[in-house]
Order: sequence, then structure tokens, then C-alpha cells
Amino acid sequence: MKRRLSVLLPIGLAGCTVGGVDFTQPSKAFDLSGNYVLVVQAATVCDLPVTHYEWNVVAVAGTGAGNTAVVTLPGDDRRIHLVFCGTCQADPTDVLADLDTDGPPEGDAPLPDDLSLRADMTLTGKLEAGANGRGEVRNGVAEGTLSLRRKSDEDSDAVGSCLSDVSSWSLSPR
Repeated sequence: MKRRLSVLLPIGLAGCTVGGVDFTQPSKAFDLSGNYVLVVQAATVCDLPVTHYEWNVVAVAGTGAGNTAVVTLPGDDRRIHLVFCGTCQADPTDVLADLDTDGPPEGDAPLPDDLSLRADMTLTGKLEAGANGRGEVRNGVAEGTLSLRRKSDEDSDAVGSCLSDVSSWSLSPR
């Protein structure tokens, strides 16, 4: 019995990597391309008159070595600008991205009812197989600032602002 254990132990360890994670695996965010719906949900502690934000966006391959995908409004409108990092996570299904909403073109992310949103957030989540096998993030964590204003307001937070580390986000194929 002891002899079998000594033979099985080296064989079992041969398939392991440091911490059980293989750092050589490419990020699944490389697979993001095409039309998506981006949703950001403000944390319940945020006292904002609008807490659910949703846009039709387009994902394309990133141009930098560390950027796996860039997500914008159609026509490369960077009032939504979501950049996924390709070399930041040890587990290829974990994603890390930065979201900012200050263009170009100049202006914040468009919202209904003459409102706009300024967001500066770090997004994390798990990329899973979605519709037609395309990748999606169902319930990621968004950490950072959301600021609302009317398009005619000078101040970016005239309607309200919230800094939170428990807002959420999703990215779904459309």
C-alpha cells in the first residue's frame, strides 16, 4: 500500500502548477468581439435617482500587447470605453477591465431623459459561455465612481455621485 502511494504522488503532482493556476493560459477576454449589451448597476447604498445604466456596445481586439479587447459605443464612440487587460489575471476566465466614459467625442455616457453619466471604474468578473458560445460576464463587481448630471449642467456630479466598491456590471451578447 505504501509503495502505491509513493508512485501516485509524483504522477498527481506532475499536472499541477503554482497555486493550481497556469499563468501561461491566454485570457478568455481575447474571445470578446462583436455586439454586446453593457449594464452597470449602482450599489444599493448609492443615493442616485437612476441606478441602472445600459448601452449597446461593440467589442473589438485591443491594439496594445496587454489589451485583449476594447469595448465602445458603435462607431468607436468612447463615451463608453471599456478596456480588458490580457495579462492581469492568473485564471484565464477571470477578467479585469477599466471603464471610463469621457470620450472622445467629448461628453459623458449618454442616458435617457437628458442625463449623462461619468464613470471611472475597475471591473472584475468571470467570463462564461453565453448565447451561441460567445463570452459574457453575468454578475461582475464594479468598483469606482458614478456621477450623474443633466447635459446642460456644468458640474459632472450635479444630479448625484457615488463612490462604491460593490456596484455590479454585466456584458451580454446581442
